[in-house]
Amino acid sequence: MVYLALLIKRISNNWLLITSGCIVFFGCATLSVNQQKEIPREIVMSDGMEICAADNNDYICVIADGNTKRTIKWDGEEHSINLIPRKKRWHGNLGLITPKPPMNIWSTRKGLMRVLIEECQINYDNVENAVKRLPFYQKDGINVAYNDSGLLIMWRKTVWPDEQLLDLSIFQININGEKPHKLPGSQNDKVVVKGSSY
Repeated sequence: MVYLALLIKRISNNWLLITSGCIVFFGCATLSVNQQKEIPREIVMSDGMEICAADNNDYICVIADGNTKRTIKWDGEEHSINLIPRKKRWHGNLGLITPKPPMNIWSTRKGLMRVLIEECQINYDNVENAVKRLPFYQKDGINVAYNDSGLLIMWRKTVWPDEQLLDLSIFQININGEKPHKLPGSQNDKVVVKGSSY
């Protein structure tokens, strides 16, 4: 009788442990799935869209695969990354950002490369204010290309002795919430968009 009571107690303890483990595991799995399914707001690219930009004899292409996955073709290589939707505005912007390491580290033929990517819409109240900001983007050896409809691509590679860094920004400049029709200094031939009704 004592043996039977101990057996029942052991089974109930194990059952509690197994049940708790399942709740934690499936709860975390659900949380992870929910994070991946979070709907990004104010992004630039749509599924299947490809943007190629050229500046200073450098060339880069970005391809959208769904809402958050981006494939980058640049410097003779091709790598993909799953970006994360911003939950709160940062400097007024939502959109997508790079995940934390190690998810933003690429193994390239030249060694490891850390990647920082931002994709978002930037709103201005008039064309003049938007144009005032453009010279800021063109400093410090950053490659910049933008077209009349406000699609702005910026990228720069930085090399240190033990690391490389790719900074990439994909912006849609909006004027009062709408794409512009003409932006001074635009270079429409340097920004090519495919696979979208952009």
